[in-house]
Amino acid sequence: MTAVDRDMVRDRCARLPAGELFNAPPTDDAIVRLEGGVNEVFAVTTSTDAQLIVKFGTHHSANHPRAGVAATELLAHWTTLPVPTVHATAFEDSPPSVIMDRCPGTPLADGFDDTERLTAPSAVRTLGRVIRDCWTVPASALAGYGRIRSLERTADGPRVRGEHDDFQSWVRAYANRCYGSPAAHDALETSAQDVLEYLRDRTAALPESPPQSLIVTDLSPENLLTLDGMPPPSSTELTGFVDLDGAKIGPLKFAAVNVEYLLSRGVADPQLICRALYDPLPIDPGSPERDCYRLLAMGRSVTALDRWYDPTGELFQQRGTTIAAELERIIK
Repeated sequence: MTAVDRDMVRDRCARLPAGELFNAPPTDDAIVRLEGGVNEVFAVTTSTDAQLIVKFGTHHSANHPRAGVAATELLAHWTTLPVPTVHATAFEDSPPSVIMDRCPGTPLADGFDDTERLTAPSAVRTLGRVIRDCWTVPASALAGYGRIRSLERTADGPRVRGEHDDFQSWVRAYANRCYGSPAAHDALETSAQDVLEYLRDRTAALPESPPQSLIVTDLSPENLLTLDGMPPPSSTELTGFVDLDGAKIGPLKFAAVNVEYLLSRGVADPQLICRALYDPLPIDPGSPERDCYRLLAMGRSVTALDRWYDPTGELFQQRGTTIAAELERIIK
């Protein structure tokens, strides 16, 4: 893996056209590494006092940030959500990078370990409003399903296309990717094979072409910013909607179930989260597809557990056992 340092940040910034954003290389003091994320992210104050984010895809292929940039352009055109302006991309470089404006404000939560703020009903309700706003992107701007693979700029506005032409094809491919390569945990490896067979048996019963929505896979209150870090009464008062890498196209119901899973892990009463999340949405939590969508939402926890936790540690064993137990409850 290529090391990312301030010289690399300067190199990427030097590719910006001279002008309002940039007219001299940023000094070391003007480049600040931001901690806490999976990828390498730097805040940069340029010589013209512009506030930028330089984000490197150190743990993903270029397709991951490419999908995020496409989603950013889509939402900027079709919604009022405050996504950052993208100034430059370097998808062919190693590692790939994106330079964008730094949105003002403070996140509604500080990562998935910030459980109290992460699961506060007011913050979760705000997430529901953002999911609803993503759903308002017109159907004419969305084609296919799965991770966004291409962006087309037309006279009517940007349009994006997913990796698969129909939803069932994406479900099969995503299930195979996640459950076909589980982390090396005894309970997970056993459950993963059972889940894969369960999903294969039931995919044909899922809708082939459900109405599409833009989906941000890792959506949580950490993606949302306000000036005081407190949940606003409406999404129009957000100051930033960030970290859209890996954005997908899929049904609105899957978008909601996915966020519900991310927020309810380890929570004593997930019903509080569920009620707050679905309150602004035009759907209810119950649906025939719910179990399949929950399993799909859990897929990355199965395949990436050994990247998120030390495989030799006790937490890895505990988390894997908990995930496997839930998987078994769903499919039995």
